[in-house]
Amino acid sequence: MHHLHQQPAIAWQPHELAAISSLSRAALAKYFHEVIRTTPIRHLTAWRMRLASKSLRFSGEAIKTLAFELGYKNESTFSVVSKRY
Repeated sequence: MHHLHQQPAIAWQPHELAAISSLSRAALAKYFHEVIRTTPIRHLTAWRMRLASKSLRFSGEAIKTLAFELGYKNESTFSVVSKRY
């Protein structure tokens, strides 16, 4: 989970997270399900939205810039995802 939080702009894949965690994909999924109560990718999205919310409130950063910094390819994709949160 450390990698997700430190590098939210990376388009993490479950197999990559499992490898850097020295876990199988199944073990990683089980950990997230039992401890975090969500999937790794949903957790990443929620983390990105928390960072976005904080940044929009306190930094005044442009949405386009923020979207790119959080790993979204464009402002539209960021907007669609942020409306779910």
